[in-house]
Amino acid sequence: MTTAKQTDTILPIATYWEADGHQMTARPGFRDGDVLNYTPSKTVRREGVAVIMNRQRFIPGRGTQTVNDVVDTYWNALNYDSHVLSIQEIDTASVRFNVHDFRVLEHDETFADFHPDDRATIPSQHGLILRRFVRLGAAPDLETKIENAKQAYDDAVATTEQARKAETRAGLELEALIAQRTGA
Repeated sequence: MTTAKQTDTILPIATYWEADGHQMTARPGFRDGDVLNYTPSKTVRREGVAVIMNRQRFIPGRGTQTVNDVVDTYWNALNYDSHVLSIQEIDTASVRFNVHDFRVLEHDETFADFHPDDRATIPSQHGLILRRFVRLGAAPDLETKIENAKQAYDDAVATTEQARKAETRAGLELEALIAQRTGA
C-alpha cells in the first residue's frame, strides 16, 4: 500500500453496498490512501478508522470495476469482508494522514525515536494491533529521543521511590508482627 505513487487527484468516493449494485456517491475531497477518523454507526467490528482503497469489486449488472472504497480498519483494511462505510459514516470523517506520505516502520527502527509529527498509526481490533508508519524522509529525532530518555528516567525514579516506600511499610509491618509474637 505504501509503494503506490501519491496522487493529488481528489477522488469522488464511491461506496457500493446495496445488493443491486446501486452506486452511491459520498462527498468528495479525499485522496486514495487517506486514513480517516469517523463515527461508526455501531461499535461491533468497527474501529472508527478507515482507509480509502482503490480495489476491484464485482458490481451486479456492471461486472468487475475498480472502485474507491472507504474501508474500516477493524480487519486490517485488507479483507474484502471489511465494512465499507455508509454515506452517513463518511460524512463524519476527517483525514488523519495519507499512507502515500508515509512508509511502514522497519523492524530495526524504534517508533518513539521519531518526532510525533512524523509518526502515524492505523489501529485494528480496537487498538490491539497497530500498524506503525513514519513520514517519508523522516529520521530519528534527537530532541524526541532526549525527551523519551527524560521520561524513562523520571519513571524509573518514581518506581524506585515507590519501591522504597513499599520496603519501609513492609519492614514496619514485619517488625510489628514479630513484636506481637514475642509479646513486646
